[in-house]
Formats: sequence, structure tokens, C-alpha cells
Amino acid sequence: MMLILEIIGGLMFFGFMGFLSLLLLPGLFGCFGFLLVVVLLGGMIIFFSLNLVWVILFGLVYYIVMAGVKYLRYNKLPTYD
Repeated sequence: MMLILEIIGGLMFFGFMGFLSLLLLPGLFGCFGFLLVVVLLGGMIIFFSLNLVWVILFGLVYYIVMAGVKYLRYNKLPTYD
């Protein structure tokens, strides 16, 4: 039963953070947005008692995706030669 609750909690956590990242990207609000996401992430970790490995893995995936998005946006910029 605990395993099922942990899986459901993990799915709810990642679903909520995915929805939150669509609304409150740290890049839109600067330092305030970054601190808000960190505080909400910490609160969700404590609330759902998630394993730290999953949080680190989620952070790495999020970082890689955002780096890819920034790289693609950089390549679309016009060149002024």
C-alpha cells in the first residue's frame, strides 16, 4: 500500500511541477521566480516525502530541456553582419 501511495504521490508531484513550470518559469520572474520554484519544490518534497534521487533526476532533466530550448532560441536569432 505504501508503494502505491508513493507512486501516486510522485506522479502528482511531477504533474504539479510540470504544470507549474508552464505558468511560473524562473526566467519570467527573475530571482523571485527562481526562489518561488525552489520553495514550492522543497514544500512538495516534504509533503510527499519523495526520495532525493528523484528530485535530482528531475532537476537534471529540467536543466537539460531548458538548455536545449535556450540553444534553439539562440540559433533562431537573426545575424547582423
